[in-house]
Amino acid sequence: MKESTADGSKGLMDSLSESQASLPGQRFGEATIAIADDFASTDPVDGAVNTGPGVRIQFPDGSRIGLRLSSTGTEGATLRVSLARFELDASVQRAEAQIALSTLALFSA
Repeated sequence: MKESTADGSKGLMDSLSESQASLPGQRFGEATIAIADDFASTDPVDGAVNTGPGVRIQFPDGSRIGLRLSSTGTEGATLRVSLARFELDASVQRAEAQIALSTLALFSA
C-alpha cells in the first residue's frame, strides 16, 4: 500500500488500463505476461459487483499482480498492490513472503 496524490495515482491506473492490450507476451526478466485486464470484485456484505476497479496482470504459472485505487487513505489516494503466486512445492510454501514473491514484487515496483 502506498499513499500518493490522487492525480498521480489516477494517471498511473489510466495508463495501465490503456496499455493492457499490448502487455500480454512482454517479458520482464524470466516472467512473460499472459493476461492483462480489468477485474471485477464483489462486495461480501451486500453482493454488489464493482466492475473495473483495478488492473490484473497474470503470468502463465497463475501468479498475478493486482493494482487498484482506494480512497480509504487520509489524503490523496492509496494505491493497493496485491501479489499472488501458486506454488505446489510445500518447502517453498513455507518461505517468507518477501522471498517467495520477490520476482512479482520487483516487477510491480
